[in-house]
Amino acid sequence: MQWISLSWGKAARGGPLATRRNACPVGLPLPDHPQPFTHRVVMSQWGDFEPRSRIETALPPEDVVALVDLGDRLAVWFTLLRKERMRPRYVLRNQYIRLTVHSRETTESQWIWKRDTFNIAYGPVSGETFLLPPNHVV
Repeated sequence: MQWISLSWGKAARGGPLATRRNACPVGLPLPDHPQPFTHRVVMSQWGDFEPRSRIETALPPEDVVALVDLGDRLAVWFTLLRKERMRPRYVLRNQYIRLTVHSRETTESQWIWKRDTFNIAYGPVSGETFLLPPNHVV
């Protein structure tokens, strides 16, 4: 699984910073690590939109995404989306699904916009898997 979080402020809503923001990838090569794992990538306006990544050996908490291995496919509930809680998406072996969620929050001084992209594969995958188009987009 790969979870890419992108965040920006008002300055990156237009102009050259918006061009850099829009060029940020929604899929990156996976690191060489025993599967399963979560490849967590963070990019932000305040870090010049450079990817900073880490490997988490645990899957995300169930209040973000819930995964159930059904043997021949993976059931995925995107629990961070209220409307998606009751309807699972299914990923077949050697395929992957992509979900992109846009949100915003406020701090004491500004609005922060966010784009979280989840790339979830079922079965062993190559490091280049998430550079290819997904089998399903949610």
